[in-house]
Amino acid sequence: MTNFSFGGVMIPEGTKRLYVTAELVASNGDPRIQPTGFPDIGPVFYPDPSGEHGQICLIESEASMANRLEEVCVADKYTGTLQPELDGLPYITVMKGQRFMTASTLDGHRFASEYIMKAKFRDNEKGKDGKGVENGFKKDDMLVDYVKHELDGTGDNVPAANVPRIFRLAMELDPLALIHGFQISLKNVLTFVGLRSPRALSPAERAC
Repeated sequence: MTNFSFGGVMIPEGTKRLYVTAELVASNGDPRIQPTGFPDIGPVFYPDPSGEHGQICLIESEASMANRLEEVCVADKYTGTLQPELDGLPYITVMKGQRFMTASTLDGHRFASEYIMKAKFRDNEKGKDGKGVENGFKKDDMLVDYVKHELDGTGDNVPAANVPRIFRLAMELDPLALIHGFQISLKNVLTFVGLRSPRALSPAERAC
C-alpha cells in the first residue's frame, strides 16, 4: 500500500487497517434510515458501481419496515391470527364454508383487497324476516356494499367530503391496515381514487 491522502489525512505506506469514525448523511436528505440487517451477515454493504462513493449500504424501505412490524403482530402467518397481546383487535377472516381462505391481516391491500371487499357477510344471526343479518346488512351482501353505505356512496363513487371516513372504517374493520397502507378500488363497483391511506408510521416512529 503506497502513501495516499484521504479526507485531508495522509495515510502512510504499510497501513493495513484504517478505522474511520464519521457522521453519515442519507443521500435523500431524510435522516430517518434503517440499514438492512441479517443475522448471519449484518448490514449489506457493496462497492458503488460508479466507483465514486466507496461502499454503499442498503437501507430498509418503508414497505419493508412495515412488513417487519406486522410480522411481530401476527401469531400465525398462514391464518393471520394475532398475538395474544392484540386479542380483541378487529380484523376480517374470509371463509368458504368451514375452509379458511384469507384474512385482512394477510391480503395485499388488507381489508381493501378486492377478494375481501367482494366477500359476503356470513349468516350469524336471524332478523325478523328470517334472513341472516350482520352489521345491519343481509346475508350475501358484500363488504364493499357496507363500505359504500358508510361513505354514502352511489354507483361506483363517493362524495369527496366523505373520504376521511375511511380511517374510521379502517379502525372498525382492521386497524393494522393503517400500518401497511391500503387503497379501495374495485372496477365498476367502487373506483374513487381518493379512498386510500399511505402507511401511517414513519421509519423513525417504527424504530422507537
